[in-house]
Amino acid sequence: MLAVAALVFARLSSAAAPTAAPPVDLTWQAPRECPDAGAVLDMVAGFLRQPTGDAEPARAVARAVVGRVGATWELRLALRGRGPDDRRTVRAESCPLLARAAALLIAIHLDPLAVTRSLPAAAVVPPAPPDLSLGTSAPAPPDPPPGSAPPSDLSPRTSPSSPGVPPSPAPPSDLSPRTSQTPPSDADLSLRTPPLSPAELAARPVPPQLPPDPSLPPTSLTREPPRPPPAPAGQPLPPSPPRSPLAPARPLAPEDMAEEAAELAAPPRPEPPASPPVLGHLRLEGGLDVGVLPRVGGLAGVFGGVTLPRLRVEAGLVGAPARLLAGDGDRPGGRFDRLAGVVRICPTWRPHPALVVLLCAGGEIGAIRGVALDVRAPSPRWAPWASLFLGPALRWRVAGPVGLWLAVEGLVALNRPIFTVGDDQEVYRGGRAGLRTALGLDLQFGPRNR
Repeated sequence: MLAVAALVFARLSSAAAPTAAPPVDLTWQAPRECPDAGAVLDMVAGFLRQPTGDAEPARAVARAVVGRVGATWELRLALRGRGPDDRRTVRAESCPLLARAAALLIAIHLDPLAVTRSLPAAAVVPPAPPDLSLGTSAPAPPDPPPGSAPPSDLSPRTSPSSPGVPPSPAPPSDLSPRTSQTPPSDADLSLRTPPLSPAELAARPVPPQLPPDPSLPPTSLTREPPRPPPAPAGQPLPPSPPRSPLAPARPLAPEDMAEEAAELAAPPRPEPPASPPVLGHLRLEGGLDVGVLPRVGGLAGVFGGVTLPRLRVEAGLVGAPARLLAGDGDRPGGRFDRLAGVVRICPTWRPHPALVVLLCAGGEIGAIRGVALDVRAPSPRWAPWASLFLGPALRWRVAGPVGLWLAVEGLVALNRPIFTVGDDQEVYRGGRAGLRTALGLDLQFGPRNR
């Protein structure tokens, strides 16, 4: 009873011992739905299971970045220290799978032998013990019937009727330990046994055949290692070569190893679509405008179009309302509004899966409305106006089809309308150039949201 209690206490003490932290400094950057750095380090310690054996092991540095790439997840892992530097990129269908793959790669980088030792005992197939039965050698020929001549391979060497041939000497004493493990074949006996008459051969008992070991597959006994050539008479036999252990022709992996390989195998990468997808987009934006109308004022716009992998084309309306110009002496003031249709073409570049950089160019055609203030009979007028523009833009994908749009564009007017009152007294003339900035909410629709 005391021995049983001591054994139970030892098992409980070993189970309660905390797992040593692996010698690695991990920088883990992943979304919230992914396991954190502590969980990854716990998985690394679980793969190692045993300490590395160093009193003060050198620490490794690991940096992992996890992000979404379309419908899959991507892991970028960089390892330094404790050996050559290593960089890996793995893709999987879920973030926990990538976290487990990162833990395994870090554990292998720290100590590959410790990871091998952590496999269960059933994963290593032990060599089978050598077979001591007579079935390992070639089957012995059947005994000749009584009265028949001895076998032909024995007659020229062991027949007593051959004149001038002395009988073979008895086998040396050093054969006794070898014949207890590996019985010699018939050819070996022909050089070391005294001559036998046909009657003695017929009366010789047949040794019993031991049953084969059922734990060994039959295919493992099909070949016999080569035997050394027979030694001359009167000399001791050379030592027999060591026999290779018998093992199954094809070791079977246990179920836990197959499950481990299935978990860590990266899923196949999705095949690219046959044709580039065409996505539709819709954007609402607002911003500031200066130069075309008097003073700095706000603007608003709505746009729609299509997005290709390398190009974005859109059209929309933009308006800049209620720009007031104060009067100066005899010159009255005025209010001015602008409304125009816009066509924009933007080549795109994607440095990051969530970021698109664009360089947009286009033109707009519309009109500027002006009305004089501080006059007895104001008469509003619309004057045609057109311009060309160029500028960079950014789109940052927030979630799914929703993205933020930021653009800065410079405008060059193609004409400058003039607004007058009375006897052609000029109130305002449109600007030659302008600058505008816009911030908007961009929505994309299609089979694949970019």
